[in-house]
Amino acid sequence: MAIGLRLVIGVLGAVAVGLFSSHRSSLSVAIVSMAKYNSSATGVRDDSDEGQCWLQSGNNGNSSSQNSNPIIRGEFDWSESLQGVILGASFYAYLITPTIAGRITERFGSKWVTAVSLTVPAILLALIPTAARLHVGALIVVLVIMGLFHGCIFTSLFSLFAHWFTAPERTIAIACLAAGQNVGNLITYPLAGYLCDRGFAGGWPSVFYVISVAHIPWIILWIVCVENTPLISNTKGFTKCSDEELKYIYYNKSSFGAPEKSSSAPWKSIFTSRAVWAVLIGKVCASWGYFLYQTKLPSYELFQGTLVFGVSLLNNGLFNAMTSLAVAVTMALGGPLSAFIIKRFGHRLSRTRIRKIFETTALIGPAVCLAVITGMGCNANGVVGLLITALFLYGFVTGGEFSIYG
Repeated sequence: MAIGLRLVIGVLGAVAVGLFSSHRSSLSVAIVSMAKYNSSATGVRDDSDEGQCWLQSGNNGNSSSQNSNPIIRGEFDWSESLQGVILGASFYAYLITPTIAGRITERFGSKWVTAVSLTVPAILLALIPTAARLHVGALIVVLVIMGLFHGCIFTSLFSLFAHWFTAPERTIAIACLAAGQNVGNLITYPLAGYLCDRGFAGGWPSVFYVISVAHIPWIILWIVCVENTPLISNTKGFTKCSDEELKYIYYNKSSFGAPEKSSSAPWKSIFTSRAVWAVLIGKVCASWGYFLYQTKLPSYELFQGTLVFGVSLLNNGLFNAMTSLAVAVTMALGGPLSAFIIKRFGHRLSRTRIRKIFETTALIGPAVCLAVITGMGCNANGVVGLLITALFLYGFVTGGEFSIYG
């Protein structure tokens, strides 16, 4: 079996998702240094549980160090609610474009839709410091436009993978996409924490500049190596798909060549299907929890860590990286593991039941961990351990509802 160009495309796709994820995680970390935090604004009192945790950590309010004083002197006087709006801004348009991304991909091809959907936000990422200093409204507009392009990335990649990978391979390839998203977080969290603390251009702006520039090698490789289909790559591509690989894909796919003419969608059947609603509800629940982690975990750990437990900004970046590593591992393993169980024990358990077991583990497991966190008090290690466990369990979602993309 020739792997060849499929491996390159799979890796570039995973890197694309990792870069896409870095757009959000970089803001989640940087906003902690951008906004002003203090004990009165955040509601930490010396006689509160949080204040007691701070005192137990051996810190006091007299130190001049930013990492030991419960005051973070950011550049912008943004309230907690406004910070929530900023962190959520990229999701507003992201809700819209996935519904039309399929048609856009059919019209312009997966290669260029993916390239544009990542390149434009990368450019806008470098404009975030300027927009933030201009006005918070300008920053929100930039983030909304970024979200507009973000909404096409997964759809175009799924379409590309459908052409390049056989059905058994797609389960693994899509699991690697999901893992790539968390590898992006794994790299971004500590890098952003370091740059906020010691970077150029005043610290936090360097986060956006560095990540923006990091897209350049990917853009070049993507344009050179990727074509919409193996046939186009074999005949016209700059980096050609070999004849051996083309034959392998051809003989192991149920369809090949030009896509069939689009037909009208059976909307009534779709909206009255119990299976559709089950998948939709599962996806909403899983996405809500995951994106809550991604957007609020850095500021939560910074707030609970630096202001409450006395943990430095750099260490908080490492804590966040550990959670990303945990979920990246299980997301990479979840798809292949479920495929193995189906193949090995399919005569005892149905495919649907196995998918449900994975999905239940991914949703109920983190919920239990979060519930336990509320009773952990000042146990910083316990809180971090439960957060890592929660995201580790969530990663098994790739063996559940994620499998429908394969």
